[in-house]
Amino acid sequence: MSISMVNQVTQIDIRPLTAAQLGRLSLAGGVANPFYDPAQIAIALTTLGQPDDLLLLGGYDVNEHMVGFIPLVKDHTLARLPITYWRNWIHPFCFLGAAPIVPGLEQDFYHALFSWLDHETNLPLLRLTHVPRQAGILTMVGERRVLYRAAHHQRAILAPQNRDALSGETYIKQTVRAKKRKEIRRLRNRLSEQGKVTYREWQPIDPMAPWLQRFFALEAKGWKGKQGSAIANDPRQVNYFHQACALAGERKQLFMAELALDDHVLAAMLGFIENNILFTVKIAYDEAYRRFSPGVMLELAITKSALDHHRFTMVDSCAKPNHSMIDHLWAERMDIEQWVIGLQGWRGNQLARLCQGVERLGARIAGRNSQPQSMRGT
Repeated sequence: MSISMVNQVTQIDIRPLTAAQLGRLSLAGGVANPFYDPAQIAIALTTLGQPDDLLLLGGYDVNEHMVGFIPLVKDHTLARLPITYWRNWIHPFCFLGAAPIVPGLEQDFYHALFSWLDHETNLPLLRLTHVPRQAGILTMVGERRVLYRAAHHQRAILAPQNRDALSGETYIKQTVRAKKRKEIRRLRNRLSEQGKVTYREWQPIDPMAPWLQRFFALEAKGWKGKQGSAIANDPRQVNYFHQACALAGERKQLFMAELALDDHVLAAMLGFIENNILFTVKIAYDEAYRRFSPGVMLELAITKSALDHHRFTMVDSCAKPNHSMIDHLWAERMDIEQWVIGLQGWRGNQLARLCQGVERLGARIAGRNSQPQSMRGT
């Protein structure tokens, strides 16, 4: 059964989907998110494993065109309380949780989604995580629903306002401390004494497999390999990246870059491109050359390439907050938020208020500055 939400703009039907259907679907959303591309989600499900209670929901207009998509899963603890609720599914290599929605239909999609969850399920809350502020969740929720921002942080992005008139070298001079720039120049000169240092990017005419194999081998040589957390340590992860990168390569959405000393790769980057935005997913470097900071050199080379050639409107680091390296290289920040939204009418609203109160109390006890903020309903 599908629930329709009708307003002055359009009608959207929310329908459950199967994993097998996803591989045949495509959607160009308003918020760039390669991780929630339906075909990429299908690859993640078949390679990394499908979680229990997974719910794949698509929104369709009257012409049977998909206009929105979101994967949900059940979770069972919220604000340290034993509450079963829906949350957006985030797999280990997914760094953004914004639903891809056709521009202009965001509010229609979310209203239809909330209505469907009200009528077709019995869970009282929805938690949306890893959502960029520009997704505008606050404006998508009707006045009768309680919602609060449970958490937020900032992560580094490369997105200078005057990027079209700004060279990479000028940007680096403006954002990186003079002492740090001098040290990197010294290290590069010392490294150049051992051979030719080059920066290169993967091109669609290049075979993809050798680039991936070099990345896997480089990561496995380091601490991740010793701890068993490198991609090469898990055949499922190897399979995922081969399939995900193959699909991205076919669509010209794959990014791979290397910093090399002659033929020896010192650092490598793997990323995906969506709507002219680069998402830098994984980085690895040769720890035998740690003293030369090859990871920093690679990031600076990517910065120069992105700005000098005007390839991307933004580069998302996909990094954790307060990252020790990238936060000192890129000046811009993107707000990443987590929202809790009441479903099922009065029941969900009351539980949302309860969870918010518990989280506020826990924040006060812990002395945290960032407390859950109620945007409506109190």
